[in-house]
Amino acid sequence: MLQEFCDSLKKTFSLEQLVLTECIVGIDVDDPVFQNPAAKERIVTLIPCKTVFVQIQPELYGKVCKIWNCLAHKATNDYIVLLGDDVRLMDPGWQEHIVGRFQEIACSTGLPLGAACVALNDISFPGFPTFPVMHQRHVEQFGSLLPKHFVNQGGDPYLYELYSRFNAAAFQVSCRLNNTIGGDGAARYRKYRIKWRGQILTLSLRHLNLKLCRGESESKGVCLDIVVPSYRINNNDVLERIAMLRATVNVYVNFWFVLDNPSLDHVATVKHLANELNEKQVSEGGGSYFINVIHYGKNRGASYARNTGYNYSTADWILFLDDDVIPDQHLLDAYVGAIQRYPHAKAFVGQTQLPNASNLWTSMLQACNVGYFYGISKLMVHPPWGVTANLMVRGSRYNPTI
Repeated sequence: MLQEFCDSLKKTFSLEQLVLTECIVGIDVDDPVFQNPAAKERIVTLIPCKTVFVQIQPELYGKVCKIWNCLAHKATNDYIVLLGDDVRLMDPGWQEHIVGRFQEIACSTGLPLGAACVALNDISFPGFPTFPVMHQRHVEQFGSLLPKHFVNQGGDPYLYELYSRFNAAAFQVSCRLNNTIGGDGAARYRKYRIKWRGQILTLSLRHLNLKLCRGESESKGVCLDIVVPSYRINNNDVLERIAMLRATVNVYVNFWFVLDNPSLDHVATVKHLANELNEKQVSEGGGSYFINVIHYGKNRGASYARNTGYNYSTADWILFLDDDVIPDQHLLDAYVGAIQRYPHAKAFVGQTQLPNASNLWTSMLQACNVGYFYGISKLMVHPPWGVTANLMVRGSRYNPTI
C-alpha cells in the first residue's frame, strides 16, 4: 500500500516541488513491520522527498485526529495535509493548484494568506471535505490543528465548516484522489463521533473571528442546507428541480434528500439521480451544491425525516422543502437576502402557492380558506405559524432538535 501511495506521489509532483516537500510518517511504537532501522531505510527509498519519522504512542492508536495533531506539530512547511497509505493521488501539479486556491481566497476575502481551508477532491466520497489542506497560520492561532475533543471522526468537516463562515473554505475539484479504505464506509478503526457542531464550533468561530477581524463584525459566509423529506415515488423531476437551485452570490449549500419510503426502487432511483448531479457538479468545478441521500428502511413520517436531515446538517440555516413543490429559481437569493435583513431571526416563512381549485373538494378548501397560511408571508412580517413545505430555521448548532 505504501509503495502504491509513493508511486502516486511521484507521478503528481514536479521535481522542483519534491525538493520543497516533506513527508512526516507516523509509525506505532510496537509496529512489528515498520518499527526497525531496515524498514525505515526502505521507506526512505520509497518516499521521493524529505522524510521525518514520528513514533505514535499506544494511547493514540486508532485516534486519527489526535495523531494528525501530533504529526502537524512536527511540520515545518507552510501547508499541511493528512494522507493515509491507502490514498492514491491522481492529478499532476495538485500542490500548485492548492496554493493557488489559497491565494485566490486571500484576494477575494481580504483575509491573510493561509486563513482558509482547501479540500482535495476525494472521488470515493464526492462533496465531502475528507482531505482538507491547512496552513501553519491555523496551527499558530489555535495551538493545534484540531481541538483536543476530536478522536477519529469529524475533524475534516469541522475545519471546512469553520472557515466557510468567513467565505474561506473551498474544494479544489481539479485535485483528485481516491481514498481506497475508509471514507464514508468501513475504516480500520472503531469510529468515534463527537458533537462538535454546537459549543466546539461556536467557540472556535469566536476565537477565529477575534484573530481575523480583531473584534469587528464577523465576515459572513452563508451556510444554508436544504432538507427534503421524500415519500413520493416517480418524482425525480421535482427532486431534480430542487437540486438545481442556485444562488447568484457565494453560499455554502448541501442538499439532504431523506427517503422516508422503504421502496428499494425509490432509493435506487434517487441515489442514481444524486450521483449524476454530483458528478456534473464536480466536472463543472463547483465545490458546493452536493446532494446527500439518507434512508432508513421504513416509513417514519415527515417530521422524523425532517429531523433526520436537520441533525445530519452542519449548516447555520436549514431550508425545508417538500418533495412536491416547484421552487422559484431565485428562492435561495430570496432567503439569503432575508438572512441579511434579519440576522437574528429564528425562522423564515416562505410563500407557498397552491394550485387552482379543480373539483368540488378543492373548491370547498379554497372557499373555507384552509390555505390561508400558505401565503402568509405576503400578509405579515411576523407570522405566528408557517407551512413546512417552504420554511427555513436555524441549524442544529443553535437548536439540538426541532
